Order: sequence, then C-alpha cells, then structure tokens
Amino acid sequence: TLLYETAAASVGVLALLLVGLSWFQRRVEIAAGATALMMVALLLEIGHFRPDNIQAYTAPLGVYVLAGALLALRLPKLQSDAREAIGLGELLGALLIMAPTFVQSFDHGAWAYGVILLGEGLAIFGVAVIRRRLWLLCSSTGFVVADGLHYLFFSGGPVLPNWALL
Repeated sequence: TLLYETAAASVGVLALLLVGLSWFQRRVEIAAGATALMMVALLLEIGHFRPDNIQAYTAPLGVYVLAGALLALRLPKLQSDAREAIGLGELLGALLIMAPTFVQSFDHGAWAYGVILLGEGLAIFGVAVIRRRLWLLCSSTGFVVADGLHYLFFSGGPVLPNWALL
C-alpha cells in the first residue's frame, strides 16, 4: 500500500539524514545507527515484494552483520570484551548467509542451492583467509564440507565431478 511505501521511504530518508549528520560531526556511533536504519529500510522494501525465498531477507542481513563485524576490528578504542564478541558476529553473519541455502539444498530437485552454497562458502573462506579470521574459516569450511557430503549422498540433479566434491 501507499502507507507502507511511505513508511519505508521515510526510514530511508532518515537514514540518509543520519549519514549526513555523522559525516559532519565525524561520529562513528551515528554512522552505525544510520546503517542499521538503512538495513531496516532495505528489509522493508524486500518485504514489499513478499519473496517466498527466505534468502532474500537473510543474505543482506548476513552481509550487513559480517561487514559490521569486520569493520569493527578497525576501531582503535574498542574494548577487549567487544573485540572478543566480534568473532561471534562473524559467525552469525556467516550463518545468516549460508544456513538457509544449506537447508534449501535438501529439497527435492533443489541441487542448485548446493552449488550456490559452494560459491558462498568459498567466498567466505577467501575472506577468512585474507583477513585471518578463525570463526569465518571454521564456519565456511564446515558448510563446504557439509555441502560436499550432501552432494556425495544426494541422488537428484547433475552429478558433480569428484574433484569438485574434494
């Protein structure tokens, strides 16, 4: 409805105003709040189209959480307790990206989700190796191995060559 669209647009405009304010005042806290409002506006717009696939909601949210966790490492004044929680934020972001794909790969005839999961897992694996992040490395390796085992025992869809399973 028009009211829903207006509400989503107003949240987006408020986020843009907060981005401008954070730029003028040079405050990271305001910028973090602005990005959270931008994510809410994006999820509201995604909800407007009512996609049936849960990944339409979880993938952007997972990328947001993962990017926030990786960017939080750059803050010099971050407390040690918060630094320890960054690993859990990385794990949550990776789970939000890869877990729905893994669950959807078990549906009959949904072999393409296994290929998508392989791509997601390898991309997160690459980020983990480049950034030297243990939580990302463990989660991506776990999902890639689970995807390989799933393909090994999965009877539908095209058969992957052995080198791809390895």
